[in-house]
Amino acid sequence: MQQGITFENVTYQYPAWGTEPANALTDISASFGGGITAVIGDSGSGKSSLLRVVNGLIPHFHGGNFSGRVRVDGMDVVSTPTRDLARRVGFVFQEPEAGFVRGTVAREVAFGPENLGFDQKLIRQRVTEALESVGIAHLVDRRIKTLSGGERQRVGVAAALASDPNTVVLDEPMSQLDDEGARLLAQTLVAIARSGTRVIIAEHRLAGYLKADRTIQMHEGMFLEAGSKHAIAPPPTLSPPSSDRIIWELDGADVAIDGTVLLSNINLAGREGEVMVITGANGSGKTTLLRALGGLCPLARGTRLAPALGVAYLPQEPGVLLHRARVIDEVAQTLKWLHLDASPIEVLEVLDLAHLAQRDPRDLSVGERQRAALAVVLAGRPRLALLDEPTRGMDERARTSLVRTLALLSAYGTATIVATHDRVLAHQLARTVWRISGGTLVPEEGVGVS
Repeated sequence: MQQGITFENVTYQYPAWGTEPANALTDISASFGGGITAVIGDSGSGKSSLLRVVNGLIPHFHGGNFSGRVRVDGMDVVSTPTRDLARRVGFVFQEPEAGFVRGTVAREVAFGPENLGFDQKLIRQRVTEALESVGIAHLVDRRIKTLSGGERQRVGVAAALASDPNTVVLDEPMSQLDDEGARLLAQTLVAIARSGTRVIIAEHRLAGYLKADRTIQMHEGMFLEAGSKHAIAPPPTLSPPSSDRIIWELDGADVAIDGTVLLSNINLAGREGEVMVITGANGSGKTTLLRALGGLCPLARGTRLAPALGVAYLPQEPGVLLHRARVIDEVAQTLKWLHLDASPIEVLEVLDLAHLAQRDPRDLSVGERQRAALAVVLAGRPRLALLDEPTRGMDERARTSLVRTLALLSAYGTATIVATHDRVLAHQLARTVWRISGGTLVPEEGVGVS
């Protein structure tokens, strides 16, 4: 059978909503041989669309208008059922939880090999090897719903590797990984590429972690020469809060999940207009801390102070907030619920999303969905905003837009807590940065704690 992946004059449009959409891909012709191919570009440049063609999600799942021809190891993508493509292509989504179907790590990673008819001995072997390769063998018996976002991403990678595919396609697999996890994933990808597995990865964080054999840069659905840059205005400097009024506080707080204390003796408070950042390794408890402060996770001990109204929470999975047919409808609904006399299109403009107002959120990249969810959460100018890994899948332009948005919220008096593994962003955003280590909070080195 012919090996390799070829695109011939591929053009694709997602289904239209109200207006004629731009092409997600335009006249793409390319071939992918062995080794590691990196696909880079701004959020919305077409990276995810390109990858979704390889395993048949485009056009089989998304629909829309597709022209051209794509072959994967001799199989025509349009005429080949996705279940057959799945035997050749392992796919890791930007939101791995979207593809999970089992309750525990072991069962999820075993799902692919089971469906391909592997015998039980080989399945156990493949599960063990896949989990070890991404550094989460210790999570084998954990329930997926108890994992952090970064841990779930590693499960998604392990599940793709377990079926021993010819090609592994990864869409922003490092977006929620801490430094250790990103380095380990890079080592794993190099190893499987050397073993003969083709690797295609779209990622904003490759620099310093992974050197690809080939790099493709995309912009507006087309290929550009690698190294092309777009001018990006520097992010604004966030001013210190002008008020000493305490908006939220945790006093002597212990937080337990399933009877196990994850965070102990947390003493923390934030002022009106203050931006505070919480960092820490994957699984350290960043999400748990935000959920506890938002009243979504009960305290085992201690007390919590937070506004009775006006608390907004952005989870790691932005899709859980997006249910309507168009991005603009999502923002309009928030404004309607809160009886606010504001223009939804102006809210979208703040986050550079006005051009996506008519798009279905399901057809956006994760970086774009993350910004759309931010627009929904922040449109009401909450008193307390809890943002869990808000830069997931974002490019540098979108990150700058995020900083600008938080500066506006700070000026309105909103207190914001951002949980992130991104230390560069952490130091851009806040004078106060705390790191979770061993279930307790310690001040991040090099940052003044107020």
